Amino acid sequence: MLHLESSGEFWDVVPPYFHALEDVFSKASFDSLHAIELLPYSTLSSCKVYPLAFREQGKLDAFLQENLDSSCICPSKSPMASPVFFIKEKDGLLQLVQDYQVLNAIMMKNCCTFTLIFKLINNLQGAQYFTKLDVQEGDKWKATFQTNQELFELLIMFFGLTNSPANFQTMMNNIIAEGIVPTAYLANPATERARYQYNQDKEMTVLRFDDINGNTRGLLSFFPVHGMSLYENNTLVSTDNKGMAAFLYESFVEPSAMPGNTTFVAGFTQSNVGDTSPNTLGAFCESPGKAKQFEAARTVMNGARSPVNGTVRSVHIYVNMSTHSFTLPNGTTVSNCSDGPGAFDFVQGDNSSDTQNPFWELVKGAITPLPSAAQVACQFPKPILLNTVLLKGYAHIPYDWAPSTVDVQMLRVGNFVMLIMPGTLDTYIDKYSSLVPFLADNATGTPPSDLAPVDQTSKVISLQHGVLFDSAPFEKTFGTVLVDVNTTPYHAGDVVSAQFVGANPRNNLRLESTFLTVDRLVDGQWKAVRSDSHPSTTYQWILGTSTVTITWTIESGTPFGTYRLSYFGDSKPVIGSISSFSGISSSFTVS
Repeated sequence: MLHLESSGEFWDVVPPYFHALEDVFSKASFDSLHAIELLPYSTLSSCKVYPLAFREQGKLDAFLQENLDSSCICPSKSPMASPVFFIKEKDGLLQLVQDYQVLNAIMMKNCCTFTLIFKLINNLQGAQYFTKLDVQEGDKWKATFQTNQELFELLIMFFGLTNSPANFQTMMNNIIAEGIVPTAYLANPATERARYQYNQDKEMTVLRFDDINGNTRGLLSFFPVHGMSLYENNTLVSTDNKGMAAFLYESFVEPSAMPGNTTFVAGFTQSNVGDTSPNTLGAFCESPGKAKQFEAARTVMNGARSPVNGTVRSVHIYVNMSTHSFTLPNGTTVSNCSDGPGAFDFVQGDNSSDTQNPFWELVKGAITPLPSAAQVACQFPKPILLNTVLLKGYAHIPYDWAPSTVDVQMLRVGNFVMLIMPGTLDTYIDKYSSLVPFLADNATGTPPSDLAPVDQTSKVISLQHGVLFDSAPFEKTFGTVLVDVNTTPYHAGDVVSAQFVGANPRNNLRLESTFLTVDRLVDGQWKAVRSDSHPSTTYQWILGTSTVTITWTIESGTPFGTYRLSYFGDSKPVIGSISSFSGISSSFTVS
């Protein structure tokens, strides 16, 4: 993709028949360069050179010359490289292969959802010109490949890279489908979608907090994005990408502070969630080293901002949504109509009100109350599987499935006002209008409120039994080191590991503490520098053998010195109470 900075440059470089497409070539209108983002603490590696037969050498020379002439590759001095070799296809022709297996293993995975091909093809009707996708500046050296002549790096995206199909799909979603991910948004009426500039909300708002001396002490960001991220291979579910963004920002401001012990506080809050997914450019598998919300907040914090100052006031009420109704500006009285969950063969995007599965039609009445005619009409044409109906509270056995009474809060900081509540836009407007007078400087009294919801905690049913007891191996005690650290020095990128006799972590979840620390010897005293809340550490407990393995991946920039790993646990005897213990590895050196 050719990107040009100025209009004059465009007219000089681009052929006349492309002049009508000037906006397509601008950097401002296209940001989907192919990024090669490595996992934190990855180790760079080189590779061997494969010998080539005479015929293969000729093919390689032709490939290199063709791609050099077309500016698809260029010579490189990269510190890492991937090998190349030839494979013979079924027709006998030779195919050059860049073997990116090692590189792909240390790349952050992009799990972009793939739009149905026929949808994209329909949107390509009438297209005349197509383009290639460039590798992002600063990442080109990472995809360098080694030949028997010299090193070459990619200038455009090759499909041997792990994220190439996903990034290509993202590009198609952005250009062809106008950035629609997920495609469910297209099911909304055209009149609804026409009200917005984009098919996704791309705006982040950040409120910065300064102390009386003008020093920045924290931020509160607002962005509509689903809080859960799921890896494509289902090996990890992260339920708090906003929490990770907060950690990244706080550690960026105070890199030497332990998580949760910073003087700068970063808050990444939810905004107006409608059609949201974890990323506006597709479902990316985020590693701890990168978070788009963190980067976006940094951009906003460094940009122009409007001052916020004045009175701080708040208001809080409860609203029983099962009985709540209000009047629209046109005089119509309405109430909330909330979705229940879809499952099994209730197909996404299918608005059929016909029976989807006779089995569920038979048994759903035994699980939740059958929907009333008013509910069916409210959800039409969508069918109702389970009549839990969020905010309405129709299912109460064995306890309430969903809340019917919700919190409504408003906070005013000078000329900045926040409304926090579930519901639709019309509900927001109605509540905002009724509550905002109580935020005035001279306001008195409190607004009417429904009763607070009943606490359901004591009614929760758990099928998980408690810990029976813990048992250490013969002649071993809890905390004993089974596999110790190495005696040879470690370096940045290395993984330090130690295994201990452990106990069930459910004995004490240590929510305000830690299962481990990485300690550094400073002036003769051990100082904890990492805990289990830091992305560079892992804690693994294995049921049965009851062993605990602690690892620490040494980050770049870690101070040289003497370190150790400490493990903290709690054991439960057959008779008696739970007691705490600890284990400490031998000291090791980082150099």
